[in-house]
Amino acid sequence: MKEVTVNVTCLNHAGNPSYRLYVDTDLLTERTWIWPQNIYIKEHLFVDIQPGEHTLRIEIPGSMAVNRFKMDNVTVDGLPVNHQNGVFFLDK
Repeated sequence: MKEVTVNVTCLNHAGNPSYRLYVDTDLLTERTWIWPQNIYIKEHLFVDIQPGEHTLRIEIPGSMAVNRFKMDNVTVDGLPVNHQNGVFFLDK
Protein backbone atom coordinates (compact mmCIF):
# COMPACT_ATOMS: atom_id res chain seq x y z
CA MET A 1 0.00 0.00 0.00
CA LYS A 2 1.36 3.43 -0.98
CA GLU A 3 0.33 6.87 0.26
CA VAL A 4 -0.01 9.37 -2.57
CA THR A 5 -0.48 13.02 -1.61
CA VAL A 6 -1.36 15.88 -3.92
CA ASN A 7 -2.34 19.51 -3.40
CA VAL A 8 -5.49 20.42 -5.32
CA THR A 9 -6.27 24.09 -5.99
CA CYS A 10 -9.44 25.44 -7.59
CA LEU A 11 -8.73 28.10 -10.22
CA ASN A 12 -12.35 29.04 -10.96
CA HIS A 13 -14.81 28.98 -8.03
CA ALA A 14 -17.97 29.87 -9.94
CA GLY A 15 -20.85 27.54 -9.08
CA ASN A 16 -19.07 25.45 -6.41
CA PRO A 17 -17.36 23.07 -8.87
CA SER A 18 -16.84 19.40 -8.13
CA TYR A 19 -13.91 17.16 -8.95
CA ARG A 20 -13.09 13.48 -8.95
CA LEU A 21 -9.55 12.34 -8.27
CA TYR A 22 -8.27 9.12 -9.86
CA VAL A 23 -5.09 7.08 -9.69
CA ASP A 24 -5.02 5.07 -12.90
CA THR A 25 -8.67 3.98 -13.32
CA ASP A 26 -9.56 3.95 -9.62
CA LEU A 27 -11.81 6.75 -8.35
CA LEU A 28 -10.43 7.69 -4.92
CA THR A 29 -12.32 10.82 -3.92
CA GLU A 30 -15.02 13.18 -5.11
CA ARG A 31 -15.52 16.65 -3.63
CA THR A 32 -17.53 19.79 -4.17
CA TRP A 33 -15.29 22.83 -3.74
CA ILE A 34 -16.64 25.00 -0.89
CA TRP A 35 -13.45 26.71 0.25
CA PRO A 36 -12.39 30.30 -0.52
CA GLN A 37 -9.78 31.31 -3.09
CA ASN A 38 -6.08 30.80 -2.30
CA ILE A 39 -6.84 27.59 -0.41
CA TYR A 40 -5.62 24.16 -1.45
CA ILE A 41 -6.72 20.73 -0.29
CA LYS A 42 -3.99 18.21 0.47
CA GLU A 43 -5.45 14.90 -0.60
CA HIS A 44 -4.09 11.76 1.08
CA LEU A 45 -4.77 8.73 -1.11
CA PHE A 46 -3.93 5.19 -0.08
CA VAL A 47 -3.54 2.97 -3.12
CA ASP A 48 -2.29 -0.50 -3.91
CA ILE A 49 0.04 0.24 -6.83
CA GLN A 50 3.04 -1.63 -8.12
CA PRO A 51 6.27 -0.22 -9.61
CA GLY A 52 5.73 1.24 -13.07
CA GLU A 53 3.90 4.08 -14.77
CA HIS A 54 0.75 5.52 -13.17
CA THR A 55 -1.63 8.38 -13.85
CA LEU A 56 -3.02 10.81 -11.29
CA ARG A 57 -5.87 12.81 -12.81
CA ILE A 58 -8.72 15.13 -12.00
CA GLU A 59 -12.07 14.71 -13.72
CA ILE A 60 -14.74 17.40 -13.52
CA PRO A 61 -18.21 15.81 -13.62
CA GLY A 62 -20.44 17.10 -16.41
CA SER A 63 -17.86 19.60 -17.64
CA MET A 64 -15.12 19.96 -20.19
CA ALA A 65 -13.35 22.67 -18.14
CA VAL A 66 -10.18 20.65 -17.56
CA ASN A 67 -8.20 23.70 -16.40
CA ARG A 68 -10.50 24.48 -13.49
CA PHE A 69 -8.30 22.66 -10.98
CA LYS A 70 -4.53 22.43 -10.53
CA MET A 71 -2.50 19.58 -8.99
CA ASP A 72 0.95 20.12 -7.50
CA ASN A 73 3.35 18.82 -4.82
CA VAL A 74 2.73 15.15 -5.61
CA THR A 75 4.44 12.68 -3.27
CA VAL A 76 4.49 8.91 -2.86
CA ASP A 77 5.23 7.74 0.69
CA GLY A 78 6.46 11.25 1.49
CA LEU A 79 8.95 11.49 -1.38
CA PRO A 80 8.41 14.05 -4.18
CA VAL A 81 7.37 12.60 -7.52
CA ASN A 82 8.09 14.19 -10.87
CA HIS A 83 5.02 14.04 -13.05
CA GLN A 84 4.12 15.19 -16.53
CA ASN A 85 0.40 15.99 -16.77
CA GLY A 86 -0.21 13.63 -13.84
CA VAL A 87 1.80 10.71 -15.26
CA PHE A 88 4.49 9.49 -12.90
CA PHE A 89 6.81 6.51 -12.60
CA LEU A 90 7.11 4.50 -9.38
CA ASP A 91 10.52 2.83 -8.98
CA LYS A 92 9.74 0.57 -6.03
